[in-house]
Amino acid sequence: WSVHGNHRTLHTSRSEITAWREAGRAATVYGSPYPWLQRHAQGFRVAYGLGMWRYGYSGSFDFAYQWHGRWPWDFFTLDTKEGFQIGYTMPTAGKPVATLKWECFREGQDDLRYLSTLLDKIDARKAASTEDEKSNAASEYLEQLQAAPQLIITGQRDLQSVRMEMVKHILELSD
Repeated sequence: WSVHGNHRTLHTSRSEITAWREAGRAATVYGSPYPWLQRHAQGFRVAYGLGMWRYGYSGSFDFAYQWHGRWPWDFFTLDTKEGFQIGYTMPTAGKPVATLKWECFREGQDDLRYLSTLLDKIDARKAASTEDEKSNAASEYLEQLQAAPQLIITGQRDLQSVRMEMVKHILELSD
C-alpha cells in the first residue's frame, strides 16, 4: 500500500522503490493485475515482465496458480458472492490446463530472461571497452524502452517485436 495525502493506492511509488533499494530491501510485484481480469490477460505479460523492470521492481510472485470458486471453468462470472474463477490454470483429473493469463505470465518471465541475458552481455562488453559500439547501441535501446511512455504502442511496437530486438542485440554482442 502507498499513501499519498488522504488517498491509499495499491501500487508502490517509484520513490518508495528507490528508498527500499537504498535500505538494502527489494520491492516485488504480487497480484497485479488481479487474476480475475480475464479480458486483460496481456496485462499479465507486461506486469510480470518488462513492465516490472521498467518500474524498478526486483522480483515478482503470481497469485496461487490454481484457486477457484464454485464453477472453476466459468470465466464470465465476476460476482464475488457466486465464487468467480481467479486461477491461472484449470483443474482436471490429470495435469492442470494453462489459461491465457498463465501463458502471458510465463511470457513475461521469459521477457525478463532475455532482458537479463542482454544486460549481462552489455556489462561484459563494456568491461572490455566502454567505447564498444554494439554494447552502446544495446544500452541505448534499453534506455529508450525504459523511458517510453507506453511499453506497447499499437501499430508501432508489440511485445514480440521488443523481444526480437533484444535477441538481435544479444546475438550482435555474442560475436
